[in-house]
Amino acid sequence: MDKGENIVGESSGSKLNPNAKPFRTPANVARFERTPVDRDRTLLMKFSTDFPPFSQQEIHNYFTERFGNNCIESLYVPGRDERDSELGIITFSRPQIAFVIMGRWEEVVLFICTRPVHFKRSWRLLE
Repeated sequence: MDKGENIVGESSGSKLNPNAKPFRTPANVARFERTPVDRDRTLLMKFSTDFPPFSQQEIHNYFTERFGNNCIESLYVPGRDERDSELGIITFSRPQIAFVIMGRWEEVVLFICTRPVHFKRSWRLLE
């Protein structure tokens, strides 16, 4: 399995949008706004609350190391003030990236910084 060791540092020219609207999670339902997303490029992320929270930079580094700069169009990771929240959302710049990650599976687990992250295609709230 991939150990997810990251190189620290911001990639230049990234389209990472720290102000992207969040996906509906228990912690942020009140401020959620439904926005259209490209289902071929967007995946849900489920984080375990048993581990320390992920930063957007950790997720960003993991994917830019594998797919190059500008691979992420938008990214939302629950912040430290949303500790009970476990859902995030990522939209890639190209549908091929989501396909490489998911293959034909509905759900996969990647280890990012040695912590598990579940990626799902489904738009139903994770069961």
